[in-house]
Amino acid sequence: MPTPQSLEAWSPRNMPTPQSFEASSPCNTPTSQTSKATRRSFLPASLFFKTKTTQHNSQTEAIMNQNKSVHRTLVALKLPRGVSALITYALGLVTALTGNAHFATPSPALTDLTTAIGELQTAQANLSRNKGAIAARNDKKEALVKLLQELRGYIQKTADADPENGAAIVQSSGLPARKTVVHKARVFDARPGAISGSVEVLAPVAARRASYEWQFSTDGGKTWIESAPSMRARTTISGLAVASMVQLRYRSVTKAGPSDWSQPVTIVVK
Repeated sequence: MPTPQSLEAWSPRNMPTPQSFEASSPCNTPTSQTSKATRRSFLPASLFFKTKTTQHNSQTEAIMNQNKSVHRTLVALKLPRGVSALITYALGLVTALTGNAHFATPSPALTDLTTAIGELQTAQANLSRNKGAIAARNDKKEALVKLLQELRGYIQKTADADPENGAAIVQSSGLPARKTVVHKARVFDARPGAISGSVEVLAPVAARRASYEWQFSTDGGKTWIESAPSMRARTTISGLAVASMVQLRYRSVTKAGPSDWSQPVTIVVK
């Protein structure tokens, strides 16, 4: 049964008036008291996702640039067998390297190369006049070949210092070149999975025997959700909300123990 006090509390005298309702209405809350978070909640969703998507595209582009393969240009030293052809070949290299901006300080010096070419020319010219001339000529030829091999190493080192322009550098030297593909080491990356609402995550291989732990966050890194660990440096996380912004991170576990958690990568789930 209600007591007298409870009846008094519910009496019409204690009922709120229309004025009190009006005063407590959110519409009458002073603008200065409105929080920034409340004002942000009224931003159009399209503007929010456009900003986040732009940030994600920039991050994805940076990751893609890191994963691009680099073509290493190898210098080929295809020396002619004949002495006269070898002399012509070497003279062509001296001409190509003289004043070449890519090769400021050739090794060996072009003066040494020119001298060796001249000595071989003289030995070749005296081949039929003196006894033992063939042995002397062969010695001069061997000396020139050694200098050309040293020159090849110098040109290769110069090309390796600028792999993107390596082919042009080698071609300017007068030596033939061929390309080989050198893949950069894998970096931590995330990309849309094969199924809608999934994300494929790849990490660098930590060791021959290692396991990998994965976490993702849907609230900007405030809380992290465990995903199933794997024995491979890749996994697929599914069941994510389409068009949501997800952060991912991983750590490897080897016989030395677990590593630190990686820096997170962000992706928009598709």
